[in-house]
Amino acid sequence: MPNTPHNLRRKSTRWIYLGAIMAVLSIILPIAIIHHVFILDDFTPTVLAAPIAVSVIVGSLFGTILWLRQQLKEQSRVFKILADSSREFSYVKGVDERYLYISPSVETITGYTAEEFGNNPLGMDAIIHIGDKNLWDKYPPNTNGSTPKTIELRILTKNGDIRWLSHFSQVINDERGNIIGVQSSNIDITERKRHESRILHMAEYDPLTDLPNRRYLTRFLQELTDTQQGEAPSFAVLFMDLNRFKYVNDAYGHSFGDRLLQTITQHLKAFCTSSSLLCRFGGDEFVIIAKEFSTLKDLEQQANGFVAQLEHPTTIDGHTVNIGASIGIAIYPYDGATPEELIKNADTAMFKAKKAGLNCQFFSTEMAEHAMTVLSLESRLRQAVQNDEIELHYQPQFSITSGKVTGLEALARWSDPNGLSISPLTFIAIAEETGLIIPLGRNLLRKALQQIRIWHEQGLELRVAVNVSARQFLDRDFVSNTIQLVEDSGAPIHLLEIELTETALLEDRDSAIKKLQQLRDAGISIALDDFGTGHSSLSYLHQLPLDILKIDQSFIFGMLQDPRHEVICKAITHLAHDLNLHVVAEGIETEAHLQRLREIGCDAGQGYLFSKPLPADQLTSVLSKLIPTEISTAIR
Repeated sequence: MPNTPHNLRRKSTRWIYLGAIMAVLSIILPIAIIHHVFILDDFTPTVLAAPIAVSVIVGSLFGTILWLRQQLKEQSRVFKILADSSREFSYVKGVDERYLYISPSVETITGYTAEEFGNNPLGMDAIIHIGDKNLWDKYPPNTNGSTPKTIELRILTKNGDIRWLSHFSQVINDERGNIIGVQSSNIDITERKRHESRILHMAEYDPLTDLPNRRYLTRFLQELTDTQQGEAPSFAVLFMDLNRFKYVNDAYGHSFGDRLLQTITQHLKAFCTSSSLLCRFGGDEFVIIAKEFSTLKDLEQQANGFVAQLEHPTTIDGHTVNIGASIGIAIYPYDGATPEELIKNADTAMFKAKKAGLNCQFFSTEMAEHAMTVLSLESRLRQAVQNDEIELHYQPQFSITSGKVTGLEALARWSDPNGLSISPLTFIAIAEETGLIIPLGRNLLRKALQQIRIWHEQGLELRVAVNVSARQFLDRDFVSNTIQLVEDSGAPIHLLEIELTETALLEDRDSAIKKLQQLRDAGISIALDDFGTGHSSLSYLHQLPLDILKIDQSFIFGMLQDPRHEVICKAITHLAHDLNLHVVAEGIETEAHLQRLREIGCDAGQGYLFSKPLPADQLTSVLSKLIPTEISTAIR
């Protein structure tokens, strides 16, 4: 028979019983023989039957006791091996608070040996992290018969490190149900907690700037509003949107924009107080939760301070950009009782600030009503762009001296399904805010080129100026896309004029000059619109490859009332002529305006004195009847 563990156990059991029986026989049998031989003097072999039977019975009972003792010892040895080799830190504590058993793993997890741990009067209580003391104190071992629970808490190891444990305790009862001790097991879950912390950080923090994200912000605001009491203002939500950041992205790419956002984040963090929370809401939007303020003036100063951090030029990869910001402010609880309302209303106030050119703006109920109107208009505009419903009207430009038509300006016009006209000032602004200006501008440029080709085929050589927004111009492919549209249309390229404002040229002057030169080299004329309304026109005007300078209509309107406006118009005209630029005045509405412009030497003009903007078909019927030498007043 092979010596398997089972067979060995059977042999061991036999020898236990046999040894016990033989031991009892060695005691009882001699006594029985002596008794019968020397005392009763009546010995026969048969008298040994009873002692032998008794010895077998008693030996068997004694063997059972020995076998049970051996089993108990074996089980204790196996339990100790299992407990000692377990990676869990386990202990058993009696009702007198003395530790009856402490597994060796206690040293691996806590740094204390079993002896050090057991001799500490406080034991487990001594190593609980102070931040989890309340949790530990509320977790006595289960004594009411309900299912024991597991808690997760931190401990301080012998060398001061923080480790996380999954702690489980349950009472030990005797056969009568009396509590005789507590058994506990502790699993080291530090690594799991680190992974969970990393996952939570990824879920609630922006990977680019490492700022709290929108999810964190919403949870933070919810906790903040849940704990606020009373009606006194306790915190404010400052919603910040960067100015011109989309143009930077279009011009230099998203990698450049990402590094710019990281730089901006450092500027904003440097200005934040310890009680403020700075979050990246998304894209180029940030949210600041401000708690330290006593008046609206304090909040306004804080907002202006954040904006001031961004006003200094930033240079990355040799490109210097100027990024400003607009901030909207909503105050709890006046401007919203929930995180959603506060953020939404602060966002609304931010758009109001941006539209007005302000650093910051407080929320008001009138803004919410206006926002609903804008939102509805944006939806309709998006559909109109998709359906190519925005049309072009053309306003003639005339020679101030001869009165003949020198060119046209293409102006976007949009009427809703009910035939009501919507102001270009309104829908163009919305298009720029939403990014719709890119497809809209491309569609309008294509339409203008098609009309240029039609007029050219009819013998009307008319230069047409097309307005291009800053966001369009800053697109890295603007020049190539424009030239491609001209080629596709079949229109003579020299009859196209691109009209820009100063805003499009301020972001990156070197890049702007390069683009303008490429357009001019291709044969396209360049006009600078609204000249004089910016802040740094004269400092760079001589560097720009331009053909035409347009005097803003605000100066023309004020010429008759304020002599200083006439001085400005005269200075612009003389400056332009010194730079070999053609001068066009906008907004001419009276003969008096015309006479003054003629006196100061302005080259051309446009306005309702000559003609309002007209659809192409109406304008064609008038232009086709004129010859170059005719006075343009026939169009009026």
